[in-house]
Amino acid sequence: QDKIYPGVSVGEIELGNFTQAEATEILQSAYNNMLADGLWVNLEGESARVDLQASGSDDPDLVYRLMDFDANRAAEIAMIQGRQDGYFGNVFGSLRLASVGKNIKPELTIVSDKIIEGIRSKFNANETLGTITDYLITGEAENLTITVISGIAGHELDTNEVTGAITIDALDFKLEPLSLSLRDRPVTVSPEEASTIIEQAKSIIQNAPYTLTYTAEDKSDHQWQITATEIGNLIEPTKNNQG
Repeated sequence: QDKIYPGVSVGEIELGNFTQAEATEILQSAYNNMLADGLWVNLEGESARVDLQASGSDDPDLVYRLMDFDANRAAEIAMIQGRQDGYFGNVFGSLRLASVGKNIKPELTIVSDKIIEGIRSKFNANETLGTITDYLITGEAENLTITVISGIAGHELDTNEVTGAITIDALDFKLEPLSLSLRDRPVTVSPEEASTIIEQAKSIIQNAPYTLTYTAEDKSDHQWQITATEIGNLIEPTKNNQG
């Protein structure tokens, strides 16, 4: 009566005929081994290992795992499987489990943002920011010429499926190497879009200088002037929430 009924498993680990304490130790060991192995990631022929055991700081009090699992809780759930009120209820429950079995999905908590951060740190040389679409401004005042310089797309790791893939793969307390690819990091503003606001950019520059006023905490006002040249160096095509 103090042992888990045969046929009960957590993940791929059979726990039948073990006490709850023994089951906790077995599950904790499997989990610890998975953490110790780490997560291997493949990207275009390169491989790197992401440490799952500790991250965040050299201070032990600030260290956290990138994955968590409560082995005792899982063993507790395994222990109650098939148990019912009364002797005959328990006999029936144990016989049924021995016949059809009961697999319990381990409840693993994945700190996805930190795992992705760890993966990116291993392949940061493979990611490129690209360049934004910009303006080349020549001439002065009424004779301004603004030419659009096309941006160049960058590349970034495609991590959209990372959390889901790890969550499913970890159910057997073993992690297969994770294969990732690079995707384009698109230019935010296209040359065509930048061209549509050239006249607006000209007007902003030609209406310079601008005087900006700032009121300090002591209620004193401070002013400074932004010249056409300074505006020209700062202005670039961009989008707001409405496009």
